[in-house]
This record gives sequence, C-alpha cells and structure tokens, in this order.
Amino acid sequence: MMPAMSDGTTTALVQQYANGRRDAFRELHRRLAPRLFAWCALRVPRALQTRLDPDDLTQEIWLRAVGGLPRFDRSLARFRAWLFGIAAHTLAEHLRTLHRRRPEVGVADLANGLPDVPAEVTSVIRQLSRREQLQRLVAAAEALDQDDRRLLLLRGLEELPHAEVARQFGASVDAVEIRWRRLQARLRAQWKAAGFADD
Repeated sequence: MMPAMSDGTTTALVQQYANGRRDAFRELHRRLAPRLFAWCALRVPRALQTRLDPDDLTQEIWLRAVGGLPRFDRSLARFRAWLFGIAAHTLAEHLRTLHRRRPEVGVADLANGLPDVPAEVTSVIRQLSRREQLQRLVAAAEALDQDDRRLLLLRGLEELPHAEVARQFGASVDAVEIRWRRLQARLRAQWKAAGFADD
C-alpha cells in the first residue's frame, strides 16, 4: 500500500514527484488526465481525429510534461496552466505538420527519449481515455453551442480564473460566473461520473 500524501494539492504533488516520490505521479495523473483527454478530444477537429488521435495526443502531452518537470517553475505559473500550455503547443505543432505528410514523432519515440517517465504512463492513459463516462462527457460537450464549449475548455478544463475568461469573452466577470454555474449544472452528472477531481 502506498504511503499517504501529507499534502494533496496539485502543486504539492508536483513537488513531491520532483523530489523522488514516484507515487505522487499516479495521484497527479488521476487529477489532471481526465481534463487533459477531454481537452484533446474537444480541441482536435472531428474530421482530423483519424489522423490525430486524442488518445495519442494526450499521451504525448503527458510524456512531454513529465520530461519537462525539472524545468517547471511554480513561481512563474500554476502547474495546470503550464500543462495546458504544453498541450496547446503540442496540438499546434501537430496541426501545422499534418498537411506536410511527413512522419510524426511517435509516442514510443518520445518515451525512449525520456527514460525517467514512470512505466505506468502509457497503460494508465490508454485505460483512462477509453472510459465510457469520460466519452459521455466529451459527447455532451460536443453538443454545446460554441460559446459554452469554449467556456468549458477555458474555465472547466484549463481552469483559467473567471477574470481571464471574462477578458477572452469580452464580458463581465459576473456574467461569466453566472454562465459557468449554469453550464456546471447542465453537465454535473457527466462531470462527476467522469471522475474529475478538484484540488
């Protein structure tokens, strides 16, 4: 049995993992991987998903993030913001190269270059992305109008502050908070079933 974590916040888990607590990785992954997969599934255009699989994209982002952990500076950004920054960069990179028809770097190639990545990364991500409940959340999100889907991505998955989301929407903070509460109510059952954890 794994020893209990003394502090289970995302920031603390990142620090524990960086300090050699390998068991911290599993909890960190449990907290963030569902959001990351949903983000990938919603950000990759449906027409491109046969060429850019959200499962593979999720796995690649995690591998890059784990490999980059020694460079993560929590004084500059929250870990989630840093992770989704990597996600946005990785997605943009793939979208730029899709039309060039050149071989893309595979997940196995990335893993070979990151010998310290926990062995469970691949299997856990694949199990997670196939969960029926998470797929139902993605399906419900895909049925939303464009603004609500964007709100889900920015506030629910990336967890940007209301003020930043309001700035991007060109709306008041109060209006964004009200809309977010309504959207949470609509998706509450799917959100909970998908196993999304909060700090």
